[in-house]
Amino acid sequence: MLKLSIMNNILFWLDKKNKKPSELCDALGISDSTFSTWKKRMTDPPAKYILPICEFLSISYYQLLGEDERIFGNKGVTIGTQSPTITNSSNVEVNAIKHENLVNELSENEQELLRVFNRLPTKEKIKLLNIVYDYEEEYLKNNS
Repeated sequence: MLKLSIMNNILFWLDKKNKKPSELCDALGISDSTFSTWKKRMTDPPAKYILPICEFLSISYYQLLGEDERIFGNKGVTIGTQSPTITNSSNVEVNAIKHENLVNELSENEQELLRVFNRLPTKEKIKLLNIVYDYEEEYLKNNS
């Protein structure tokens, strides 16, 4: 498994949304050279910029991480920077708070993981995801 690259995903979403890096820099209050340095070195932006980047691109931070389906499987869940939504079988988004059935579909362990994960600040969520990906990669390597 490849290690996630937030910078690659930023570039992908900028292109997909027809936005320019300079527009993102203006929205973040950073110089174009700061963004260029991130891009050149392929380093992730500091955690304090993750949610503002998501807001600028109108995507969830899970989308920025490129991990929607890995976190929630195929349950049709998207957690955005505003309110959580789920997509029903008619492809209509409804507020996830009103949809408690989703939680009931998860095992006890999955529910507990989500409870713990959701209590963490964004920066810590990203750190935890990296730890989990590293663990998964090692596990798959040793058990394949």
